[in-house]
Amino acid sequence: MGRQWTEAQQAVIQARGGNLLVSAAAGSGKTAVLVEHILSRLSDPERPLDVDRLLIVTFTRAAAAEMRDRLTRALEAAVEAGNTRLERQLSLLPHAHISTIDSFCMWVVKNHFSLLDLDPVFRMGEEGELELLRAGVLADLLEARYRQRSLEFQALADAYSGEKNGEALEQLVLGLYDFAQSAPYPEQWLEQCRAGFGQELSGLDAFPWAGALLEENQRCLRSLREQLGQALETARSVPVLEPYEAMFQAERAQVDALLEETSLSGWIQRLSQVSFGRRPYRKNMAEAAEIKERLDTVRDWAKAQVVRMRDRYCLGTPEEMFQNIRRLALPLGALIDLTEDFAKAYQEAKREKNLAEFSDVAHW
Repeated sequence: MGRQWTEAQQAVIQARGGNLLVSAAAGSGKTAVLVEHILSRLSDPERPLDVDRLLIVTFTRAAAAEMRDRLTRALEAAVEAGNTRLERQLSLLPHAHISTIDSFCMWVVKNHFSLLDLDPVFRMGEEGELELLRAGVLADLLEARYRQRSLEFQALADAYSGEKNGEALEQLVLGLYDFAQSAPYPEQWLEQCRAGFGQELSGLDAFPWAGALLEENQRCLRSLREQLGQALETARSVPVLEPYEAMFQAERAQVDALLEETSLSGWIQRLSQVSFGRRPYRKNMAEAAEIKERLDTVRDWAKAQVVRMRDRYCLGTPEEMFQNIRRLALPLGALIDLTEDFAKAYQEAKREKNLAEFSDVAHW
């Protein structure tokens, strides 16, 4: 007797067309459902697929090996049960793409190296080898920059170099380079960063990231408001905690005012005005000590969240903050230039040695 699938699992197994996200707890059978879904696609009576035309990606090599093993056993069981259609799939399985994303990218590059103007005998560099190469390329680049002493680079060096050496600047360049490599198009991402420092903008709200930053914090505030609302209802239900009701009402009203703001500058201005008074106290509150302690915990948490936001974002008036960000354009423009030049020089150094790293393979 075959395995009994739940209604939700059966829906995943039979799904066709479009994107599908499956979310379930560890050990709930996600891998088994995926294997069954693959089998159903291979034996679909109307549009059957061949297993070597599927791309099955896992996070680790161990998971890929397990997936291949499970699929092999499932195909063998189906063939033994009389499904002759799947005999061909069993023979194709050794050629199926069941691997990590890194392994698949490497397979693509190895099979199409001529289109990329690559030497077919390139190899993946060892971590220590690549670290030495990076350090050498960056040292040469910085030496040239220090000799040129352009206004832009001098502003960058003054702002970010240490008093005794340029190690801080080196780490900044390497950190920005590594972060850019996580983007699909690193060069475009760096140029977007350059455009984000307001030389042609009129105010804080005109920055491309302003809306996203506001929404991120408003989402946190909506959660905070919900907690304050629950605390308010609890305080209302306990007569001796009546003063807490007024406190939570006033503090929730401040959160409501923040949530009404539709611009980042207005939100920052409002946030700078938020204040928290002292917790009320009456002797008879001891009658509800346990509830009062829970309410104090909620209130302290809510206050800490707002104070954290205020310390992080209220760094002056919105106009002062805008002007401060604009002043960063010169040194950060030099940092982006330096990072872009490092990326080109590092890539050339790797080509000369027929070396590559995983980020190269993914972007090729």
